[in-house]
Amino acid sequence: MKINEWIAANGVTQHFICAKTGLSESRLSRLVNGDMSPKPTEIALIHSLTGGEVTILDWAEQDEKVGMWVALCKTALRVK
Repeated sequence: MKINEWIAANGVTQHFICAKTGLSESRLSRLVNGDMSPKPTEIALIHSLTGGEVTILDWAEQDEKVGMWVALCKTALRVK
């Protein structure tokens, strides 16, 4: 589930997510809109906050840089 879908499904605001994660509202807005790539720590924070509903694979679908990280990790670990 993408972060914007999780926000809508759970009736929360970006302000709520920022308060829980420590992300700035401008940073989160850029992540939600796909204007910036999330850092690994941000992916982990949001994964935790959403109870695992927003995963690194969800980020990989919307962000080419994250997709490359996932592909490199799979190759390094020989995961299909």
